[in-house]
Amino acid sequence: MAKKKYEEANIQAIAETIREKTGTENTYDTSEMASGVTEVYEAGKQKEWSDFWDLFQQNGTRKNYNYACYQDAGHPVNNKFWTDANFKPKYDIKPTTANRGFMGLSVTDFVKCLDDMGVEFDLSQCGYMPNIFAKVLTWRLPILDLSKTRTISSLVAYSYSLKKISKIIWGENITEANGSFRDCAVLAEFESEGTLAISVSFASCPLTVETMKGLIRCLKNYAGTDSEGTYTLTLKDECKTALQADTETVELDGVSYTYFELITAKGWNLA
Repeated sequence: MAKKKYEEANIQAIAETIREKTGTENTYDTSEMASGVTEVYEAGKQKEWSDFWDLFQQNGTRKNYNYACYQDAGHPVNNKFWTDANFKPKYDIKPTTANRGFMGLSVTDFVKCLDDMGVEFDLSQCGYMPNIFAKVLTWRLPILDLSKTRTISSLVAYSYSLKKISKIIWGENITEANGSFRDCAVLAEFESEGTLAISVSFASCPLTVETMKGLIRCLKNYAGTDSEGTYTLTLKDECKTALQADTETVELDGVSYTYFELITAKGWNLA
């Protein structure tokens, strides 16, 4: 009879260690030890993820996201650190300040990453977010609630892959919007809500007609005020042509206008 190459006490000790590390009460025979080791490995990965995001997001209480996930695309060390593989937040993201918060992010689909983790992205209380999504490599962003912010300068500037934003909620508190959408050469779609009260340029963006209509509906009506003719909506030439060709009308103060006409009817300049 062949001599056993293991001791029962050692096997029992291994099983107890597996239970300790996985937090279970499972029993194991020798044929199940390999799967038990895999369970320990997965439990370790889960704990590492949980511990990191507890620290990074301050157990869900973090409000200051200034430079939180900032990446400099031109820096050899800080380049493409945050990717689909490791951007897996544990808690909802609800900043009150987010200067360069996600600038340069290498995640290909920011919305999917959030959905996969079951977390909410909420900017509704964020008062400061310049460059928050500048130079990102993602093709899609969630709702950007700008209703409480003061500056959206370079909001998504130089985001060459960005095609869609779920919705932009504009706010009258915005006082600076320099280069917010600069060189966003494929950005075509977003819904609009709220009130846009400051000049914004979409000179690089191939906006759809429906996107432009939603944007124009949100323009603050300056007609007959001291601010009439002060602010400018800048659109790509091809977009202006497409908008001018659209014949749908909308009423303003009892008068029907096409959306192209509505821009100047609200006291805005079109460039």
